[in-house]
Amino acid sequence: MINANELRKNNLITDAYYESFKTIIKVDSVNEKGINLEIEDDGNWSEIAQRWIEPEYTFEKLFPIPLTEEILLKCGFEKHIKLGGHDGYLLNGWFITTDLCFMVLGSSVILSKLKYLHRLQNIYFELNNEELKITL
Repeated sequence: MINANELRKNNLITDAYYESFKTIIKVDSVNEKGINLEIEDDGNWSEIAQRWIEPEYTFEKLFPIPLTEEILLKCGFEKHIKLGGHDGYLLNGWFITTDLCFMVLGSSVILSKLKYLHRLQNIYFELNNEELKITL
């Protein structure tokens, strides 16, 4: 489950069927009950239509997408050296493992624990004032 205060327009999240269908849900808007959504068509539209989702999804039905190597590469990160036994990925001064994010901003270093794609999107937008480009 995801809380309302974690989401904003354009976040990518999923539902209980992620493991089976790799369903990607794009947040269109957030309200007190849940979200209105956009569905990214991954070519399995007929499967999605068979278990049709309402245009409004309650928070109990929403789940985060875990950060994996595959997801980081689709966000434009390039695989880099190991840090503390973890593979690292680089993008525009950001260094990320699949659970930590180091950002170098001028002379400052920001460290954040990250496990989910929507959190990475939010931090990236907050610090860069632009959306993280993701090719799913």
